[in-house]
Amino acid sequence: METIGRPLPQPSRAAFAVAAQTLAARGTRRGSALCIHGFTGTPFEVRPLADALAPHGVSSVGVLLPGHGSTPEELANTTWREWQDAALAAWDALPSDQPRIVVGCSMGALIALRVAVLRGDAAAIVLLAPALRFFVDGELASRAALRGLWRVKPFSDKEEAGGDIADPAARAANPTYPTIPLRALGEVKLLQREVRTELPRVVAPLCVFHGAQDHTIPAVASAEIAALVASPYVEHHVLKDSFHVIGIDVDRERIAALTVSFLGRVLGWPS
Repeated sequence: METIGRPLPQPSRAAFAVAAQTLAARGTRRGSALCIHGFTGTPFEVRPLADALAPHGVSSVGVLLPGHGSTPEELANTTWREWQDAALAAWDALPSDQPRIVVGCSMGALIALRVAVLRGDAAAIVLLAPALRFFVDGELASRAALRGLWRVKPFSDKEEAGGDIADPAARAANPTYPTIPLRALGEVKLLQREVRTELPRVVAPLCVFHGAQDHTIPAVASAEIAALVASPYVEHHVLKDSFHVIGIDVDRERIAALTVSFLGRVLGWPS
């Protein structure tokens, strides 16, 4: 398993803003990124990548989606359109005079694709383990949730309280919910269906990452997105040691390095 060099940020459920470092060579900054966490998660999942982009002149905002960072009961009463609207509002607040990048983890990756399609001005898209489909158990649970299973079984405990993460320190630190609100899981299924139909409308350069050991979302989900988008440039990376929440897992530094390389290519950064 890969050795992790850079420590994780301090665990937090809160939204964040990371300022870019001004690049002396150009006297300017290179862009801004909207970072969107996953289902039952928090902005902590995408903070390491935001921190890694700052030295390269990219400022970042990590949005806290409705129903998250509080209680599973609150999440149970939100919809995917509320999650989307919060992300769109954060996107619209980013500076419009520089390239804007959208980053999403798991369910947040689906929201990132919706932002890219609905706004049409994303300079680049970075997806971490996009939740376009589930394994069989998750598929059955999400469909049952849409049929009203949540009325008799509102919540389902996760196998690991900290989430599907290989790195034990990251798993222990991750402030995610220990349970899944099944009513909201049905909303993720509705979001999957919406995004799948719109993949041919995704036209921004795209970089997709997936953990080969992911127990939550099959790696074929990332391959499907990479194959179906209309983006002129697509990178697809499968990380051999990571589980699902790859933004804070054992390959997080490799993700950061590959993302910087990708952005340099598609945004024309000087070597």
